Amino acid sequence: MTLHPDTLDISAQKLTDYLLALEHPDGRGKALFFERTGFSRHHPDRLADALMAHAAAHAATLEPSPFGERFVVDGLLDTPSGRRVHVRAVWFREAGTSRVRLVTAYPIRP
Repeated sequence: MTLHPDTLDISAQKLTDYLLALEHPDGRGKALFFERTGFSRHHPDRLADALMAHAAAHAATLEPSPFGERFVVDGLLDTPSGRRVHVRAVWFREAGTSRVRLVTAYPIRP
C-alpha cells in the first residue's frame, strides 16, 4: 500500500527543530545528511514536499500497534542536489484519526 499525500501531516517544527536542526542531540546526524543533499532549515517546505512524494511513490509497510498504525516507507528520495538517496520515513496514524503524521526520516543502505 502507498500513503496518499492528502492524508499526510508534516509539522514545520518536526522539520526545523529536529530533522534539519544541527544542534538537536538526536537529529544532528539526520540534519547533516539532509543538508549534504541540498535540504536546508531555511526552506523546510522542500523536505516536506520530497517526503510526501516519497510516501506516495513507495510501498508502506503497516505495523499495527495498540495506539494506532505505524507505516514504514523505504525508497529513493529526490533531493535539491539532484541526487536520489535511500531514505526510510516513519509515519503514524493514531487510532480514531485519519491524519498520518511524520515521525522521522533517515538514510538507509539499499
